[in-house]
Amino acid sequence: MSLTTFYYIFGVRYERKEDLTSELSLDFMIEYTDREMENSNLAQEMIKNEMNYTSKKEAIEACNLNKLNIELFAASHMIRSNNLTAHKVESSIRLTREDLHMYVDACNYSKESLKELKEGQIKL
Repeated sequence: MSLTTFYYIFGVRYERKEDLTSELSLDFMIEYTDREMENSNLAQEMIKNEMNYTSKKEAIEACNLNKLNIELFAASHMIRSNNLTAHKVESSIRLTREDLHMYVDACNYSKESLKELKEGQIKL
C-alpha cells in the first residue's frame, strides 16, 4: 500500500482594515495528489516528444488533467486580477478548506507561521 501525498495551491488575500492594520485571509484552494504530479510529468514528456508530436490539449486530456488545468488557469487569473499571493504546501493527510483557513489565519498572529507561509510562496 503506497501513501498518497496531497499538494495544495492556495491564494492569500492581504486586506487593509479601517484601523490601518492588515489581515491575511484564504481566497481559493486547489488540491491535487502525487498521482496528478506523475500524470503532469507524463504530459510534459508527451509534449516534448518530437518523434510523436502531441499538442498540449491532447496531452492534458490523455493524462486526465482537464480539471486541474482549468483550476490552475482560473487561479492564475484570480491572482492577477485580485492582487493575491499563491502558496503551495504538501501534506501526508487530506486537508480541508477549513484547515487551510485556520493556517492562514494563524499567520495574522504568529511570526513563525507567517515565515512558513512566505517560504511556500510560488508564482503561477
